Amino acid sequence: MNGLEERLTRLLGARARSWQRRSAAWQPKEGVPGGNDRSSVELADGRRVFVKAATSPYLAAALHREREFGLA
Repeated sequence: MNGLEERLTRLLGARARSWQRRSAAWQPKEGVPGGNDRSSVELADGRRVFVKAATSPYLAAALHREREFGLA
């Protein structure tokens, strides 16, 4: 299990059953090189969550700002 999966399990109390990559509506389906990773994740308990993960320190800071402003 990678670090993101471990954090997800710890935060939500259920392991991921499947991951399906997603892209923003204005992006190509395969995503944008250097962009955030986005996934729809089905959990072992049947819930489904959206996960948006930064792929660089710059993007991590941008995601933190989104959360501060209630955009994430």
